Amino acid sequence: MTNRFVCLIVALAITATIAVDVRADDAQFEQPVEITAGTKTFAYVSYPSPVLQDLNGDGKRELVIGDLWGRLQFAERASVNGKAEWEAVANMQTAEGKDIKFSNW
Repeated sequence: MTNRFVCLIVALAITATIAVDVRADDAQFEQPVEITAGTKTFAYVSYPSPVLQDLNGDGKRELVIGDLWGRLQFAERASVNGKAEWEAVANMQTAEGKDIKFSNW
């Protein structure tokens, strides 16, 4: 779990530092899509920061969501008829079974 966790943190850092030069008048956006995992949406998450990362080495990327309060949650991918869907959300935990939380206060 430690190596995967380090890889996740590195992936998040790289994603946060990539900049795209887009002029505002040229930008085109699709309508927002609400992400669901299981039967819940992520509307309850304060400032969600989603990223896709293969946490368990099965070749499928899981959905990892960090939030303003430092919580990390993930959902396994469950493709149905070629459409990406997500299983129920679970908290990311240490090897000792404690929820992972980064205190940023």
